[in-house]
Formats: sequence, C-alpha cells, structure tokens
Amino acid sequence: MIAAALDGIGLIDTAAGPLRLSRAWPRGEGLLHLEYRDGAGHAVAAQWVRDAEDLVRMALAAGAGAELRAGQSLLLHWAGADSRLPALRACLAAGGAELVSHRPGRHAVVRRADGSYLKVVRPGRSGGVVSASEQAVVQAAGRFDVPVVLGHDPGAGVVVWAGLAGPTLLELAQARPPDEVLASAWTAAGRAVSSLHDASFDGLPVHDAEAEAATTERWVTGAVTWGLLPPVDRSAAYGSLLAGPPGPLGTLHRDLHDKQVVVGRRTGLLDLDTLAVGERALDLANVLAHLALRLDQGLMSPGQVDVARSAFLAGTAPDPATLERIPAHVRVARLRLAGVYAFRPRWRGLARRWLDMATAAAPP
Repeated sequence: MIAAALDGIGLIDTAAGPLRLSRAWPRGEGLLHLEYRDGAGHAVAAQWVRDAEDLVRMALAAGAGAELRAGQSLLLHWAGADSRLPALRACLAAGGAELVSHRPGRHAVVRRADGSYLKVVRPGRSGGVVSASEQAVVQAAGRFDVPVVLGHDPGAGVVVWAGLAGPTLLELAQARPPDEVLASAWTAAGRAVSSLHDASFDGLPVHDAEAEAATTERWVTGAVTWGLLPPVDRSAAYGSLLAGPPGPLGTLHRDLHDKQVVVGRRTGLLDLDTLAVGERALDLANVLAHLALRLDQGLMSPGQVDVARSAFLAGTAPDPATLERIPAHVRVARLRLAGVYAFRPRWRGLARRWLDMATAAAPP
C-alpha cells in the first residue's frame, strides 16, 4: 500500500542534505506528485512512480537536473528540471529566486527577489491564467486587493504577478498579536469576502452542492484507494449537504482559508483562479473548517480561534438562510480536508480523526 511506501520515503538523504516529505497529490494509478522540504524549508518537487519503466522514461524526459532514485521509485526535480515547463529552470536561475511550489508537468510558482511572483505553466497555456487574474481584478473593484499581472510571456508559459505586502491571517495568528489586532484583521477579511460574494457573477461557472460533493469525493476516494484512509460510508455527510434547497448565491472563491487572505493596508485575497457562482455558505464554511483545523494542528490557540471565528462572521454578516447552510458545508469541508491531509505524512493521524468526525451519524 502507498501508506507504507510514503513512510519509506518520508525522509531521504541526498547530496544536498536531507529532504522531508511535506505533502503529496494523487495523479492517477501508480503516480504521485510529491513536495519535499529541505532543512531551510525550501521546496523540492518529486514524483513517486510505481512502474519502473515509466519511472525511467519520465527521468529521461525531465532532462538535466532530474535525479532518478529507482530503489525508492522516486524522481527528484532539482532546480526546476521539467521538460513540460521549459521556462522554469531559467526562472529559478535568476538571483534571489525561490521555488514556492512545483507540480511536475503542470505548474510552478517562483518568488523573485523583488517580491513579485512568477507562475509557470506549459507553453501556450497561460492565457487562461491571465484571464482569471483580470477577472479577479474586476470582481475586487477596488474593495480589496488582488495580485495584479505585471507581465506575460505566452510562448514561455510565464505570468508575472505583483506580490501583496503583509502576512497572511495564519501568519498573523502565529505572531501572537493582541486579540484586538487579530479581531480587526478577521473582521476586515470577512468584509472583503462579503464584497466578493456581492460581486457580479455573470459568466462564471456554477459550483453547486453536487459539484462540491464530487470534488470532496475525489479527494477521499484517492486517499482510500492509496490506503491512507479507511473505506467508510460517507453518505451521511453528503446527504446533509444535498438535502433541501441551496442557500443564497454569490461569487465564490471556492478555496478560501487563512493562507489565502493577506493582512495589509487593505485586505488582499489570493488565488482567485477558481471563481464560481455558488452558495455563499461554502466559502464561510471552508474558513470555519480551517479554523478548527488550525486548532487541532496546534497552530492557533482556542482563544484565537474563538476571536477569529466571531470576527469573521461579524465581518461577513451572513443572512439567516446562509447561516442555516453553514453546518452542512462545514461537515463536507471537514471530509474534504481529511482527504487532502491524508496525503501529508505529518497530519495523517489527524486526517483519520477528521474522517471519523465527518462521517459520524450525527454531525461534529
């Protein structure tokens, strides 16, 4: 089972020093994308490939900088080695550049020395990234900040964004500020989210309860298939979400949590490339579920979570119909996070506890 395989490669020794596995993503049968971190916290992308022939073929295609570790079924992508993202190596070679994330063959994010960011995708596929960013600017309408595109090279598949100054909500909490500072930031975050929900959603794709259940099920099924979570009945969680009429609609972020909100001169929202129209309760529930997660991770104190939750709801000021839908969405958000965090070795035990809570006959 993959659980045992991941345990075997959770910490690996390399010529550059030890690497610790931080998270993984399922990519079909016999393939995982991996993210390692070195002692300084820098990211190193990798792939775990069950089939030995596929592993060798992928290593040859990746080119210089790829390290094949056949005995561990691993392919390490050093310094941006990736034949499908040919611009990545040059982006990382610039002075002061740092890899933020890298999904081999799909996309990567690089932080530059001047604080701007590069997103690298396959050549010819960056147009959608730019369009999503431009749409986010329209949705923000000056009421909150979003990253602005500074440049675009469609032939290379590279988009340049201005960074947003300031800590994320999670970083702010970990700095242990006074409660009034934390409350102010979370209230402002709630107002920004409410502004997003009120924005026009003309032309946006629909993401309804059925779509959210399907997204969640993909994560959970993946974790079960790879042996990271036990196969349990999920029908109670989905039933509570799918029963009854939907709540009020709005423009959704869809992946909203405390790492997606920046505390600056004005509140900033990150990663708005999944904008859709759906129930406002979904975004609120995702934030509330992440607050519960931070408590269980030990990253926020109970008092901080209480302050943040109250301030966020005060800022969003949800109507009664939205409030009524939040518990069902929180339950499914917990289930989805169980699937996501099952692929993160450090939090696998937490993921199993969350699975139990989300699938219990009575909601948590």
